[in-house]
Amino acid sequence: MKIVIIGPRYHTNQVCMVRIFKERGHNVYFHTLLKGATEDYSLIEPLVLEESAISRIIGRLIPRKGRNKPKAFPSIIKYFFHLLKLKPDIFIIREPDRYFSKLAAILALLMRARIVFYSQEELYQHRKWKTRLKKSLNIALFRASWMTPIIGKIENNNKPINHMYYVPLPVSISDNNIRNNSSIDGRIRLLFIGKFHQIRKKHILLLEALSYLKDKYNFELTMIGECVTEPQKIRSKIIENYIIAKGLKDIVKLKMNIPYSGMSNYYASSDIFVLPAVDEPYAISVSEALGYGLPVICTDTCGARFHIKNGVNGFVIESNSLNSLVGALE
Repeated sequence: MKIVIIGPRYHTNQVCMVRIFKERGHNVYFHTLLKGATEDYSLIEPLVLEESAISRIIGRLIPRKGRNKPKAFPSIIKYFFHLLKLKPDIFIIREPDRYFSKLAAILALLMRARIVFYSQEELYQHRKWKTRLKKSLNIALFRASWMTPIIGKIENNNKPINHMYYVPLPVSISDNNIRNNSSIDGRIRLLFIGKFHQIRKKHILLLEALSYLKDKYNFELTMIGECVTEPQKIRSKIIENYIIAKGLKDIVKLKMNIPYSGMSNYYASSDIFVLPAVDEPYAISVSEALGYGLPVICTDTCGARFHIKNGVNGFVIESNSLNSLVGALE
């Protein structure tokens, strides 16, 4: 089958999904309006569509809010003819409220292709009636299914919306033999991944926690993040200065703009994965770390927390809690 994935950008969340589709013999295409700085195109080269003139005019007249151009869209006619030539069987459409996503869904409906909406939200959760109605109408209007990688709490007796399903995002499961479990100086190796400009990742909170433990335990932290834009560069400098101020320079290593293809070495050479981010929609890095056999610390507002069993494969800690983070690390 021909599968078209529509997304804000080719995120690492989709890498294993694309690989599995291709391994099963399907033709996969990724359509987007943006390209990221550290994305891995070894499996697929996304089609980056140009924003239409009408979209740019609307953008100038109506201020845009949100990241990754939520109200932008390509030329309707050009894109429609491109799809007619391609003849996809299935559209997987990320966040149907985005303008490009709405356009893709309408064109898919006209072409009688199957539609799967994809968002990162809890399947089992309390939803206001307006939200339930809106999502149900989207599913009914486009004869679609809807998938999310976050299951939520089933015991809350919150019924999922009809035709919405829990579909975990796939990650590689690595042979423990590739793990490099021995360090020369016997240090415990911690790993953190998060874009430097995203304050919600809580870089500073983690560094503060480590400052309490640095004289008590032998460890090191590798902190990996994207540092391309000006806000990222400014924030990374703040983080670097904090590391120096807290006396962590010999313990914390900052790594910037590591390509996705190079991440496996960091997972394989670490002992613990830590992500104290708050209000994190999902965080594929949590699942990837588990795939490498690492115990994981994440917060109670991280979407991937449902993969963690306290005391078994990691700990789910209270968001924004220094004491909780220090306790879990200990």
